[in-house]
Amino acid sequence: MTCKFNLVASEETLSMEIVGWSLGPMPLPRSLAPTINAREWVDEQGRFRFDVAIGAPVIGQIVHYRGWLLPS
Repeated sequence: MTCKFNLVASEETLSMEIVGWSLGPMPLPRSLAPTINAREWVDEQGRFRFDVAIGAPVIGQIVHYRGWLLPS
C-alpha cells in the first residue's frame, strides 16, 4: 500500500494531508483512505512539538500520539 501526501506549511506549522493511495499499481478510492491529522511546530520554549492522529473509515481512530523533543 502506498499513500501520497501533501505537506501544508504555514509560518508556524507543518501539516500532512493524504491526497491519494494505492495498492500496488491500482489506485484506491479516497473515501476508503486512512485519515491522518499530523502537525509539527516549534513552541515558545524552542521544543519541536508533534501531534499525530491516524484513523480509518468505519474503524475510527487507530493511534494518536503527541509529544515534544529538545535539541541535543
